[in-house]
Amino acid sequence: MSLAAVHTRAVDALRRNEMDLLARLLADNPSLAHVPSEEGSYLIDRCACPSSTDPSHGGYAQALAMLLEAGADPDRPVVAGRQQTLRMAASVGHGAAVGLLIDRGARIDGDPNDLRSPLGEAIYWQQRAIVVQLLEAGASTAKLYVAAGVGQREAVGSVPDGGTGDAPPSDRQAILNEAWIYAVHGGHVDTADYLLDRGAQIDAIEPTAWMPMRVSALHFAALRGDRSAIDYLLSRGADAALRDRQYSATPDGWAEYNGHPELADLIRAHARAKGDST
Repeated sequence: MSLAAVHTRAVDALRRNEMDLLARLLADNPSLAHVPSEEGSYLIDRCACPSSTDPSHGGYAQALAMLLEAGADPDRPVVAGRQQTLRMAASVGHGAAVGLLIDRGARIDGDPNDLRSPLGEAIYWQQRAIVVQLLEAGASTAKLYVAAGVGQREAVGSVPDGGTGDAPPSDRQAILNEAWIYAVHGGHVDTADYLLDRGAQIDAIEPTAWMPMRVSALHFAALRGDRSAIDYLLSRGADAALRDRQYSATPDGWAEYNGHPELADLIRAHARAKGDST
């Protein structure tokens, strides 16, 4: 059987939670632990960041442990634009995988050449249990956007002019906006208010190279169904009729599309009350 066929069979075993079969395949084909499929996917990534179409069961952590034991690199380099495995696990809230990877020596702060650390990824996707897990394991909060995202108000306040020299972004306004967006994602309104007072722009759109969505904080809160963030942003004057740079859609459209019709109605009512048109 070719390695490609074995890889496919291993994925099927994982999806069916057939850990005994996966263990046998690994024993007979140790390269499964560190060789990608023909499409470039790694089993370790599948375990750390299951597809949304995969069944929900506990086998992924067990499979990840087997792959690491068989020699999979817990700190696999970024390949063809793929994220570090720990960052991927953090983004989907896979706490068991995060713990396994850290225990096996994955760099907790990620690849220095990567744009966002595992902790930054967890903050961005509002995986707050993972944020706590990474902080307890010693993740760095030296970057301003991370300090803001975990509510370290004193760290944000100690930075002259709000800047840290983070790159990208590299200019003061972009740095302030980035940190402010992360403070909102992290649920730290006191830090967010402080950054607004320092010049952060409430309707800032994520920069292309740094954040993936090209939306405002209100769009993202609408997407996630985050009522507390929506209430905060609207109370501070966020533009409820602002269009994103990805689909030219308003925040209520993002809420409606992602299954939050009551929040879409709330945002539309706010826009009407201000005389805006959505």
